[in-house]
Amino acid sequence: MKMVAHVNGWSAIERQLRLQAKKQGELARVLEISQAAVSLMKKGSFLLNPGQLEKIAQFLRFDEETRCEFYTELFNARLISRTASAESAGEEEHGTYRVSRSPVPERKRMCEVPLAELGLLSGYEPLLEPLVDYLLRSSSERRTEALSGTGLCALRVGAEQEKIGLTAGSIILLESGRYPEPNSLNLIALRDGSFLLREYRPEGELVRFRPLWKNSEPDIVWKRQEIPARISWLHPVLELTLRPLHFPRSS
Repeated sequence: MKMVAHVNGWSAIERQLRLQAKKQGELARVLEISQAAVSLMKKGSFLLNPGQLEKIAQFLRFDEETRCEFYTELFNARLISRTASAESAGEEEHGTYRVSRSPVPERKRMCEVPLAELGLLSGYEPLLEPLVDYLLRSSSERRTEALSGTGLCALRVGAEQEKIGLTAGSIILLESGRYPEPNSLNLIALRDGSFLLREYRPEGELVRFRPLWKNSEPDIVWKRQEIPARISWLHPVLELTLRPLHFPRSS
């Protein structure tokens, strides 16, 4: 089944409104925006920020399963589209996702791909074998996917890797047989054993890796003629399956 991708997770919102017997006008009051702004939000004309997303989750009483679906939908929608305005409804865009312009992944027949904890990659040597071969050899776990790609493999975030920006249990689906494209989101393995999710932004003689969240961490920048000493390897992210992001609750 093709994934429904909406930059504000409207599928889950609409279903919960119906289940909770609530109106869109009530949602407008919770978000402190106009009903016209709710209509624009439904169209994806602006991106809800993390605080607004959490208000919705609390107001509509999202359970764990619904939260997972909600954040997965909106994150993947923002992964494949940058058409929405950077403006948020009356609030700053702090926390707005910065993601790639990659086309919508084409879904084909179901297939199994290797799945492993990120921690398993401590023994991976990229000069000796492709990542997908290492995971097929080192992990007995498999994940069923219906996406086409080159060297597909899936990695699960552990509690010790939450500084990557995703909560434990989130799944990162990679194309390990493809090079990154400009503005694409990539999983980067650093030589110190840590991982980052960063945009690949080539700028002439410089290569810049930008964080997912605006005003979060500094960019990684290196010159093309230099060896990127901090980076061990990187691969494009095809899709993310998220555990709920835990934003501070509103008073």
